[in-house]
Amino acid sequence: MIVRAVISVGIFVVFILSLINFYQNVIKYQETKPLNSPKEKIQKVISTNDKAAADKITWDMEILEKNIFSPDRSFSPVQESETSEETEDSPIRPNLKLIGVVLNQYNEYIAYIKREGEKPVGLRVGERIDDSEIIEINDRTVKIRWKDEEFVLTLKNMKNTE
Repeated sequence: MIVRAVISVGIFVVFILSLINFYQNVIKYQETKPLNSPKEKIQKVISTNDKAAADKITWDMEILEKNIFSPDRSFSPVQESETSEETEDSPIRPNLKLIGVVLNQYNEYIAYIKREGEKPVGLRVGERIDDSEIIEINDRTVKIRWKDEEFVLTLKNMKNTE
């Protein structure tokens, strides 16, 4: 009985101290000096010529000024240099590989074709991948038209139909 009284008094003291701490730190809190605006921070950093701090501040400004879901904040891909020029006289047939063929619930074949370095894409008859059009899909083969040339992809290897 005495133990319960001691524990309850201890809990009550801790509760009172928590309330006092809350009052001092949150309710009664007054800011001693105003926060500097981001523009003042930038001017201060520019005057000190600190490159690392300037980069951090400008990054902070970008975050502060723009909406998180703004399309202006989208990823901008790195543009490729124009050093590799391809000749238009000899176009290269796309490197496609047949990964698999599936029959869906509507009795249509769907061919899963993979381009080099990419994930497989499910395609139906009439759909296009790069400049190639799917002409026919069977259970183990896919017939594709590229420009004026037709070729067949099989689950084993690729053959021409000329």
